[in-house]
Amino acid sequence: MKILIISDIHNNKNFIDFLKNHSDFIIIILGDFIINESILKDLNVIYVKGNCDLKSYDNIEKIITINNKIFYLVHGHTLNVKYTLNNLIYRAFEVKSNFCLFGHTHIQECFIEENVYFLNPGAFLNNEYAYIVENTIYLYKNNKLIKKINMLVNYDN
Repeated sequence: MKILIISDIHNNKNFIDFLKNHSDFIIIILGDFIINESILKDLNVIYVKGNCDLKSYDNIEKIITINNKIFYLVHGHTLNVKYTLNNLIYRAFEVKSNFCLFGHTHIQECFIEENVYFLNPGAFLNNEYAYIVENTIYLYKNNKLIKKINMLVNYDN
């Protein structure tokens, strides 16, 4: 399992080249890309919309399965993640996810609640992003490893 997770791109000019350099990864974008959606479709990425992308309320959350693990994807604005993570946590439990990936706050974080990994990759606008590779989560800023989290639960089948 090799996944690149980014959020809050806000039309960062390095975005397209960055994605092209990760063609061997599953790419997940968690909203506020502020570019034409057709570009994301052409790049074959998995994405949800953020508050800055909304022309309609479709595609604001998504539940996907990768390697038999359930990923709940959401930007987070509809769950008020800038004020509390409780709504996010309850929703992730409700959909029985193994991973909950969210953005909106522009703050990198990773924590675990009842065997669910919650990951915010930070803001790509600020050169922040994350990877999940095998059983490890990596948080990066300015192309430097900031934090490495070895998962307690074996999620790579």
